[in-house]
Formats: sequence, C-alpha cells, structure tokens
Amino acid sequence: EMSRARQTLVALYRDESDVGVRTSILQSLARLGFASAVPELRGLRNVDPRLVPEVDAWIRALSTGLQEWSLILREKQRLAQAR
Repeated sequence: EMSRARQTLVALYRDESDVGVRTSILQSLARLGFASAVPELRGLRNVDPRLVPEVDAWIRALSTGLQEWSLILREKQRLAQAR
C-alpha cells in the first residue's frame, strides 16, 4: 500500500509543473518512506533543476538515520537554511 502511494507521488511529481506542489510532493515522499525514499528522491533529482537543492537537502536529512519525523524535518530545514 505504501509502495503504491510512493509510486503515485513519483508519477505526480513528474507530471506536475508547479514548484510549490512539487515541493510538497517531495516532503510527502520523505515522510512516507524516511530513508527508504532516498532512491526515489535521487531518481527525481534532475526532473526539475529548480528543485535540485531541495531534493539534495531531503536526501541528506534522510541519510542521517534519524527515525523521528520532527527531527528529520528539523534537520532538513537546517540544511535548507545553510544553502
């Protein structure tokens, strides 16, 4: 079920052109999959050059091994501010 939801989000990301919607989809993928979402995020990295830094921040935050969403989100926000 979760795998199908993630596949749907990946397809939506590829079809969507709005940056705000794409950003929300990235966060949803990260939240659904935590570290297991990293391969999907890597696959989406070059779909929209405007969002490469956003995708990279999610990949780095999820790769820390944190297991609690609030900590992952805080780390991602810290990484985004550091750019």
